[in-house]
Amino acid sequence: MHFHPEHAAGEPGFPPGTILIRNAVQQQEMEKHGQEMIDMFSQRSPQNKDLLAGVILRPPDVLFDQEATIDLGGVTARLLCRIRQKRLCGTSIGRGRSRLKVSL
Repeated sequence: MHFHPEHAAGEPGFPPGTILIRNAVQQQEMEKHGQEMIDMFSQRSPQNKDLLAGVILRPPDVLFDQEATIDLGGVTARLLCRIRQKRLCGTSIGRGRSRLKVSL
């Protein structure tokens, strides 16, 4: 399993109107296991419990299957969903030769 609902739980900290983008595979896992993972991380420390209290995982504004291209204000980023060795999709964001492995 490779998705991070505890990271997605930080989404309310972004300004209103922030566009949330997620690939379909991770969205399915978020719907299936998101709350249980948040509950698990909430039990790891009092600080986590406070930070995750009342968090609701909202659905993405943009959902993509294998690939999406987004304009970041003059820079174009390509989001790729890569499934390897029966593991869930990890999203690669690339510009030129540099690549950053993230889970959205």
